[in-house]
Amino acid sequence: MKTKILFLFSLIFFTAQFLCAQTSEIDSLQKVVAKASGKEKVNALWGLCKSYYSIDPNKGIEYGKQALKIAESQNLQSLESKVYNGLSLNYWALVDLKSARTYCKKALINAETYNDSLQIGVSNNRMGLIYESEGKFDSALIVFNKELAIYRHLKNDERIGNSLENIGTIHLNRGELKTAITYLLEAKTLYEKSNNKNKLPYIYLKLGGVYSETKDYSESLKWNNKAIAQSLAMNDTLKAAMGLNSIGIIYKEQQKFEAALAKYNEALTMIKHLNNKSITMIIYGNMGNVYNMQKNFPMAISFEQKALDIALELNKPNDIAEKQVNLGDCYYSQNDYLNARKYYEKALPFFEESKSQSNLLVTYQGLIKANNSLKDYAQSVKYYQLLNDLKDTLNKTELNTALDSLKVKFKTKQTTEENEALTQKTEAQNKTIINQRCSLRLFHFYCSSASPLLL
Repeated sequence: MKTKILFLFSLIFFTAQFLCAQTSEIDSLQKVVAKASGKEKVNALWGLCKSYYSIDPNKGIEYGKQALKIAESQNLQSLESKVYNGLSLNYWALVDLKSARTYCKKALINAETYNDSLQIGVSNNRMGLIYESEGKFDSALIVFNKELAIYRHLKNDERIGNSLENIGTIHLNRGELKTAITYLLEAKTLYEKSNNKNKLPYIYLKLGGVYSETKDYSESLKWNNKAIAQSLAMNDTLKAAMGLNSIGIIYKEQQKFEAALAKYNEALTMIKHLNNKSITMIIYGNMGNVYNMQKNFPMAISFEQKALDIALELNKPNDIAEKQVNLGDCYYSQNDYLNARKYYEKALPFFEESKSQSNLLVTYQGLIKANNSLKDYAQSVKYYQLLNDLKDTLNKTELNTALDSLKVKFKTKQTTEENEALTQKTEAQNKTIINQRCSLRLFHFYCSSASPLLL
């Protein structure tokens, strides 16, 4: 059964610190809107548009359309790119991906017309978020790399770090750990160099996740606790809850089930006032995972169904598919093989389309064991062949190259940081890690784990 690490870095709503800062900024912008005209008013409305994406996206859209109307009427078309990008972000937050894509394309066309490199980069960021939400990881990588190239040319370190983090996150989604960690470490270096306190917890959590997947739990705990401490110092309960969830996963993998449930409940309590459905969904799924391992099947199915219901409500295909696999595992554990197969089959098409290799591996394994139990050997052989084909592909790429160096040492100084790979895993160790990875399923990130940069 899959356990999920909380990397909801692009849909982080309603933290106390964030709301406080946003309220102050919004009040200031509204005063400008009331008095200003022309370019100044368009810029203030755009500021309100992007400020509201994480609070009330519908209101953000309202401000964005007001800005467009003024820009169009006063021949200020050069300002429209950033407004279009702001509207795209708000529609993305509402999971209206069609509208998000429409405005993103308008932003790109307008930015190219006015040779606005910054907004061209932002448009690529927005399109990457859309592709990731759809599980189209190849396409997301293409546009995130375009974004990175633009910001490197502009020598904008903060945006470079954000782009690196996005690319690393996509590679994590695909299970390509060596590539992922390379990008994440470079992003972490830039964040620490610039003392970007808001972004650092994300990177710490992701590094903790890498080590959790490779069963280096002491290293994982170090990074997760660092993320929690950094978050609580900023009164950011949301990110702290992410760290608690991750520690719950570590305890679960160590068979410390009650300790794991305690961490999950602590995380739920911490975010209760935030009403964040995405995080609640993930924690419910993780609790279902623990109950399944305890053979408490009614509780396991109850929590997994709650998680699936939220995924359906949020219309997130990746999460829907993952919860379907989890329910398949629950039903298989209590010998209900027909229902197990049904849920595995529901999830498979999405994973095939998104090329999510780790998810494909475990779904094929689920279908093989379910069909074997149902004595449907023809279907079992079919999925066994698909499983072997996928493993052959992994052997040629990720097994022999991307997992050859997984342990990283961090030397942190006040303003600079050096990261050195210390150990080379043997081929046997690599295969062991891959097998653990297939069974534990720790790294299937939430489809909105990449980060929009709102500067």
